[in-house]
Amino acid sequence: MRVVAFFNNAVGIGKTALVSHLAWMLADRGVSVLAVDFDPQAGLTSALLPEARIGARWSAGRSVAAALSSSAEGREPAADSAVESVADRFHLLVGDPLLAASDAVLAEGWERWRHGDAAAVASIAAPRRLIADAIGGCDASLALIDLGPGLGALNRSALMAADDVVIPVTPDLFSVRGMESLGPTLHGWRRAWRERVDASGGAAAGLPAEGLKLSGYVVTRAGAREYRTAAVDQTWAARMPASFRTFVLDQPADPSIALATDPFCLAAFKHYGSLMPLAVAARKPMFHLRPSDGARGAHLDAVRACHEEFLALARKLGAAAGVDIP
Repeated sequence: MRVVAFFNNAVGIGKTALVSHLAWMLADRGVSVLAVDFDPQAGLTSALLPEARIGARWSAGRSVAAALSSSAEGREPAADSAVESVADRFHLLVGDPLLAASDAVLAEGWERWRHGDAAAVASIAAPRRLIADAIGGCDASLALIDLGPGLGALNRSALMAADDVVIPVTPDLFSVRGMESLGPTLHGWRRAWRERVDASGGAAAGLPAEGLKLSGYVVTRAGAREYRTAAVDQTWAARMPASFRTFVLDQPADPSIALATDPFCLAAFKHYGSLMPLAVAARKPMFHLRPSDGARGAHLDAVRACHEEFLALARKLGAAAGVDIP
């Protein structure tokens, strides 16, 4: 089992679209994947499922909110009841706005653990346990977590549940500035995690021993605006390697490392313009668009380029997880 979380405290940078497209790509290549909607806004769920199916699940209490609540309280999480099949080999742990209520429970568990209550780790481990049960139920090789913005207890516990953390960024002032805030917070969480693990004699409940393993970043163009030029994007993108090392990894910046040669840059996507609105309308990934969806002429070239970019990123993630992506 390999769990990869996609997180940035900023909004509007394309985390949800990134997770959705990667999950579709993995399923297309024959890899069983579980997408986990841990964002209380449930954007991933609304992008993948019709509203009627979502409403029916929420009414029946079959979502991540109910399952996580059960797990945090030490009861059986019933993860299978919260998993919905999106397509062949593509499964979704259904999101729910009620998930926001778990923040208080997880925050309390974190503090109890700090004060020496080793049993509190069961609460902190609830997201990992839920994901593990869901993966087992659908026989997935990879789980991809979509997290909402915010630096609360839910996101902290979800990040601690992941084997790898990927930070999506956009090539602009706000992402660069955001790293200055995000980096110290992640360092603080990692130190606190290490202290708790050491004090309790080692990680428990199946949690990753390292905690918050930062694998790298993905440059998206989700926030591109019409008045921005490619030159402006390139200027800010060129600052990403140094900013990521300085603020997120807490390492000295190496000015000789460019975006194209930075091993921590897992992908740098183009801005696909009107492809995304077409994909949203068709309720499918951009690389599945056809002329019948409105993708004609130059759009089809962009569809092919989009496919190759997401395939390359899927292969990188697969290689890190020991999963072959054909």
